[in-house]
Amino acid sequence: MRIQRVLQGAGIRSSLGTMGACSITLIEDMNKRILFDVGHFGNRDKLKESLSRISLKPSEFDVVVLSHLHWDHCLNVELFKDSQIILY
Repeated sequence: MRIQRVLQGAGIRSSLGTMGACSITLIEDMNKRILFDVGHFGNRDKLKESLSRISLKPSEFDVVVLSHLHWDHCLNVELFKDSQIILY
């Protein structure tokens, strides 16, 4: 099994409190490519660039796992139309 961070998440602080944006992680195991969480609209271009740097396209993922449906974890799911989507 190989695990690789595709895109680093970030903590966000304001006068209203603290929140975060998730990391996006690639898991490769038994000839399957799995992407864990897909991020939000604001990081869509960075996600595409990061995938390109590792010579992958959204169509090359077998499975996308969404840990939950908060905005920072799931809004790019439409890029992965050819993948099985699992909501954990």
